[in-house]
Amino acid sequence: MKLTTLLKVSTGLSLIALSFVQCTSGSDKIHEQLKTEVDALNKQFPQMVNTTIRIDSTVLLKNNDLQHYYTYTDTAAFDTLQFEDEIVASVKEMTKNDPGMEDIRGYGITTEYIYRGLDGNTIYRFKITPEDYK
Repeated sequence: MKLTTLLKVSTGLSLIALSFVQCTSGSDKIHEQLKTEVDALNKQFPQMVNTTIRIDSTVLLKNNDLQHYYTYTDTAAFDTLQFEDEIVASVKEMTKNDPGMEDIRGYGITTEYIYRGLDGNTIYRFKITPEDYK
């Protein structure tokens, strides 16, 4: 993957996280707001992030953690080492430092990113936990 493609993917992830900044205090209120935002996002999916990555859905778990499901449409071009070095590192850095991710950090949300091939099999997954951004 080229760096520009990786940056576009990271930007897409940032936009998803930015959707959650309006949460109010209280666990139930936070969960309800996140649920509303996730439902709204899922109405826009599936959506191509770039020429090889499609975001399919986002799931809100009971503990307010998030799962983002992607499809990698060209698994022959998938390079695990490059993906780890560039995408995972940039998403961790963005979650830790981007002002738009402040509420994700403040609420201690763990976000899991799950990438599947066209056959539905998982080809890569990673989590960003509060330990990664504190």
